[in-house]
Amino acid sequence: MSGVGSSSALALVDRLRGTYSLDGYWDLFSLVQNSVITAAVLGIMGGIIGVFVSLRRAGLVVHGIAEISFAYAALALLIGVDVVAGSAVGAVAAATLIGILSIKDREVSAVTAVLMPFGMGLGILFLHLYQGRSANQFGLLTGQIVGSMTSRLRPSSRWPS
Repeated sequence: MSGVGSSSALALVDRLRGTYSLDGYWDLFSLVQNSVITAAVLGIMGGIIGVFVSLRRAGLVVHGIAEISFAYAALALLIGVDVVAGSAVGAVAAATLIGILSIKDREVSAVTAVLMPFGMGLGILFLHLYQGRSANQFGLLTGQIVGSMTSRLRPSSRWPS
């Protein structure tokens, strides 16, 4: 009986080999090479930074900063400036605002919980007002690791090729 099962398994493997081919697979890898590098760097950075965020019990604060940063990125898209710069300015502004508002009370979670929906609402409003390509809006909401350019992967333009 084991001979019947193994022969049908071999037939299935042969049929799959005929259907799916891995020829030229590494030629296609060059198309997503930047995405793979970006995903690896983000994974390593996220793992390292995540330890410190968890130790300080600051997960909600990080999430709040990300939502306010999204609002600034959407504003940057709306007014036509660099989205990454807008997001960076938003992150610094959010961290500063959360820090200032929580000096007196020391309850960072309450301040963050109030600012999070405000930032998300502003971001959605700015995206609604944006009249450009809808792909830009979707990319801002979900991220586009596939669109990673080589120039963005390098720390500076002086980095040797």
